[in-house]
Amino acid sequence: MNKLFSTYKNNIENNYLDKSLLFLKLDAIFSQSMGLLISSVFITPLLLMHDASLFHIGVYSVIIYLASFAQIIALQLLSNRYKPKTICFYFSLIARIILLYLGIMLITNPEIKPLTILFFFMIFYVFSNISSIAFNYWMYHLIPVNIRGRFFASRMKVAIIVANILALALTAYLNVELASGNYASYNYLPMIASLIGLTGLIFLYKVRQAKFIHPTRLSLNTIKKIFRIDVMKKHIKSIFLLYFAISMVAPFYTYYLLVKIGISILNIVILNTISQIALILFVNRWGELVDKYGIKPVLRFNAYLYILTFLIWPFTTLPSRYFLSIPLLLLIFIVIGIAGGGLNLSANLISYKLLRDKDTAYGITANNISISLGSLLGSLTGTLLTIPFKFIELSLVFTLKWGGVNHFFLVDISDIDFLFITAAIIGFIALGNLRSYRVIDEEDEEKKYGELIIGLKRYLNTYRDTVTLVFGNGVKRLERKMSGRKLVRKGISKR
Repeated sequence: MNKLFSTYKNNIENNYLDKSLLFLKLDAIFSQSMGLLISSVFITPLLLMHDASLFHIGVYSVIIYLASFAQIIALQLLSNRYKPKTICFYFSLIARIILLYLGIMLITNPEIKPLTILFFFMIFYVFSNISSIAFNYWMYHLIPVNIRGRFFASRMKVAIIVANILALALTAYLNVELASGNYASYNYLPMIASLIGLTGLIFLYKVRQAKFIHPTRLSLNTIKKIFRIDVMKKHIKSIFLLYFAISMVAPFYTYYLLVKIGISILNIVILNTISQIALILFVNRWGELVDKYGIKPVLRFNAYLYILTFLIWPFTTLPSRYFLSIPLLLLIFIVIGIAGGGLNLSANLISYKLLRDKDTAYGITANNISISLGSLLGSLTGTLLTIPFKFIELSLVFTLKWGGVNHFFLVDISDIDFLFITAAIIGFIALGNLRSYRVIDEEDEEKKYGELIIGLKRYLNTYRDTVTLVFGNGVKRLERKMSGRKLVRKGISKR
């Protein structure tokens, strides 16, 4: 009887979990769509319409990073016995209502100043970050560890696909409006984004609360104790340096493509689309590998791939665009897409394995703040380093004196190329630090790392064989059709 009751209880719990996982995916679609509509791609033109300067645009990026420190407030609330779901839902609700209020203000008062817009975004991101840490702590207890990687990868994939379709449709509409001289259309973006976000909260509310442990009460002594732990110190240093290196160069991708290589905006959009497709195709695989081999090996491998792209950028020009420029750019953006999905997934999930039980929330918060702080300081450092790098050049020229003097550039590194090389060096230092510690429940990391690479080779070989088989069958079918047509033609000619 007890066995039957236990089975019945497990079936009910699994049913609740399955429904919660579905609602979480639906919530992700709306949240991702909202986030994309208030990203710098859309908000930068909005700010410029309201007489913003480059200073205001820079402040918008700084606000996003600095708001991550508000996650400490979530720690205080969690340690004061508030439920993670309650904190997550209500702070998300407040944030999205603030965004709605800003949207209404922009529509009713088109003359609103850029500083006012930035002020409302600052409040929005503060409340969003408080909600974010509560959400992560909620998911830590809700999602079973054996499916965590696959679930979050699937959730990310679905959300990115839908959000990008929506963004493309909205971009096409805005271009039509701009062509007709209606520049006020951008004022509706915050309101549209807020309504999408508020709709997503309906599904988030339906996700069940999980049994959880309240974190250790927040105090200065608790923070000191946490940061004395060897794993935490080494991880914070590693993840900070990694995102510091990435953010040194990430803001300059578009500049490099436009100025140094000289390709059009349309081609830049195509390259970004190719990168997104690569992310969508591979992100589920990274989730499976996280569950099979552990988070740390997946994080290390994807970080290594991402950093390698920094060393390819300087060779896309010799010293200007040449016949290998486009193939190298395709390689860079495909690798960025493949590695970017795995990096974002594993960099988030590793926060669950830094500390145990009551201290887990501190590990999640420290990880998120380290990433944001590294990104902020990295982008600022990269911007400052572009000034002295303008005056540096390193070239290796092959000269052929035959029928005149002919010069061929073998290597030409100048200007922003040095920024990519500097970022690669810092990135490899971060990779070295990542190997110096072990996270919870992940032993034999080097062995797992080797197995991961072997598993990826098998996967790529299988993928290649599948593509070859499909292509081969397609060619055979085409040959049969062509031979059939030839026989028919011969029959007709004989008549």
